[in-house]
Amino acid sequence: MTTETAEQFIYREVSLLDQGLLWQWLELFTEDGRYWIPCNSDDGDPKSQVAIMYENRAGLTRRIARMERGRAVQEVRSRTCHVVSNIRVCAEPEHAADVSDECSVIMHSVMVIHETNRRRKQLFPGHCTYHLTSVGDSWQIALKKLCLIDNDQYYEDLSFLF
Repeated sequence: MTTETAEQFIYREVSLLDQGLLWQWLELFTEDGRYWIPCNSDDGDPKSQVAIMYENRAGLTRRIARMERGRAVQEVRSRTCHVVSNIRVCAEPEHAADVSDECSVIMHSVMVIHETNRRRKQLFPGHCTYHLTSVGDSWQIALKKLCLIDNDQYYEDLSFLF
């Protein structure tokens, strides 16, 4: 995967999120794809340590459905703007917990998520790691890991965060 291809993949992914096209965004994940936001540390095993979020595709599906039906924690749906930079394609995972057997490509980026709704405006800066798998002529996400730089802080509501 070239850097340009990696950039276009990430730009497409965050564009779907910013447009609120969550079902289309979900299609970017493999059937066993996972989304992980670590808590207190960027390392560790999400299956045995507390995480802000650790969801498989089924969990993401349920969360999107709750948001659409108005049954999510938030009363007002958030709008987001993802700002991405420093995208790079890497050959090896940085941490053993990041390894995916099906992973073909690992990408890293810096990301700032701007979130707003009628009650608040917030910024969520962090580093993002993607494990991608080649599926036919396209790529799918086997793991998306968002390491917020302040992941040891209290957050009121992160149900909007994808």
